[in-house]
Amino acid sequence: IFNIVGVMALPGIIAPGPFDPAVLYRDYPAMLLLTVLFFLFASNFSMRKGGDINRFEGSILLAVYLAYMGLLYWQAAN
Repeated sequence: IFNIVGVMALPGIIAPGPFDPAVLYRDYPAMLLLTVLFFLFASNFSMRKGGDINRFEGSILLAVYLAYMGLLYWQAAN
């Protein structure tokens, strides 16, 4: 993980380039939502031991991911 973060971040630090503004209003919120949901489902805040994700919680994560993929497909088609 450290090598990926170091190698991927270094070119951006040396010579930053332009990026699509859609990243800020479409991709980052989706990434943040999935990260928060995963943390809440897998953490001990859910009053369970072991941090397991049950089928219902996995289905929610999968549905959010599929909705995000559908949004990307729909925006690419238009």
